[in-house]
Amino acid sequence: MRCDLKAGSSGGPHLLDFDHNTKTGTVVGVNSSTRTTDAGPVEDAAPLDSTAMLLYARAQVG
Repeated sequence: MRCDLKAGSSGGPHLLDFDHNTKTGTVVGVNSSTRTTDAGPVEDAAPLDSTAMLLYARAQVG
């Protein structure tokens, strides 16, 4: 996705189905790096998969 995020944006969420009224959505990725292409800067994120969900569930249990 084309963006103009600066240093410090790493760790921010990629959201799916974001609702502007409730300010909620589903986190589907986490910003990890920015690179520049011919079209401009692009923010990259690895998608969250079942392994990430398992880690999250285990962290919730403690």
